[in-house]
Amino acid sequence: MNKRRVKLIYNISVGTFFVLLLGFSIVEVFEKNTEFIYYSLIISLLAAFILINQKRLHLSPMLAAAMAMHGTLHILGGNIYPDGARLYDTWLIKNVFRWDNLVHLWGSMVWCLVTYSLLPPMVRQWGKQSKRFILISLYLMTMGLGALMELIELGGVVFLDAPGVGDYLNNATDLFFNSAGAIIGCLLIFIYRISKTDDDLSHEKGK
Repeated sequence: MNKRRVKLIYNISVGTFFVLLLGFSIVEVFEKNTEFIYYSLIISLLAAFILINQKRLHLSPMLAAAMAMHGTLHILGGNIYPDGARLYDTWLIKNVFRWDNLVHLWGSMVWCLVTYSLLPPMVRQWGKQSKRFILISLYLMTMGLGALMELIELGGVVFLDAPGVGDYLNNATDLFFNSAGAIIGCLLIFIYRISKTDDDLSHEKGK
């Protein structure tokens, strides 16, 4: 993909995310929706940190765009009500796949790729013995990030009296799609690595 197209995708994705975040945050402040304000504050701090440190974190423009898309999916899910029901609770495939599942699947896949980018010294050692260890480690770290997100959600329930988003089955379903997203992310990393030539890998190690 040429640089101009990559830049366009990046600008649209990141721009859309920040416009929606700002717009819905203003609305929720006027409506005194403390739960959404809580989530918006956390997302804003994380987004600002990533934007400022994008190069230092080894995040490519496409990966940053994918992260912005994750944020956009979350914002839309909690604020759009098609047919009177919150988008998060809307079935994309009836009785099989909801918008909430899409957010967890996409987000976990993206964060797996982000984790890979954050660990260059380790992942560049891609020998036959380390390959399995690296992929399993990335999977477990991604699942750990998913658990952290659930704890942040719990904070909203405990300290802000937020209604929460479901019962035990809902939480377990979230973990299932987190796991599926992490596996997809690991597969993408595996495909990426085996597609690299020895010269490419040598160049990476020198960075």
